[in-house]
Amino acid sequence: MAFEQVYLRARDGQQYGPVPFHELVQWHQQGRVPVDGVIVDAASGEERPARDFPALAVTPPPMPGTPGAAAAARVPPSGMNQLIPAANPLALWAYYAGIFSLLCCIFPLPTLGPAAVVLGILGLRNVARTGVGKAHALTGIIIGSIVTLENIALIVVAMLYGTIAP
Repeated sequence: MAFEQVYLRARDGQQYGPVPFHELVQWHQQGRVPVDGVIVDAASGEERPARDFPALAVTPPPMPGTPGAAAAARVPPSGMNQLIPAANPLALWAYYAGIFSLLCCIFPLPTLGPAAVVLGILGLRNVARTGVGKAHALTGIIIGSIVTLENIALIVVAMLYGTIAP
């Protein structure tokens, strides 16, 4: 039977092996066999493209740290991870900062509003990668913006009426 012991030749000319074909299939499942790789039979020297082998035809998930790995690592939406987006902590922190900044309207702490806005923007950027947390990030941005504008208005009114020296 051909192709029992094989070499893998990558596009850059590097050659790996010889290894048993079943080990090459494991490499493929780990994302270590390039699509344009060439498989060389160790016994006969016959060369065939990796895509010609059915065991290597299914595209494995990308290895972490490679382009496309972030999209493969997306969290599938479910009730719980939409309720508490643990995969997107920035969105969650934006939400909490926005909610607590509402309490600061009673006890002024003007830093939570802008923090909620910044964290919400960063959380929205992570939504594309994680797939969760959009509502939390938007809540943080909206409430943080309202509270920030309210704090600015209170400072301006206080300065106009002389309770805060300019």
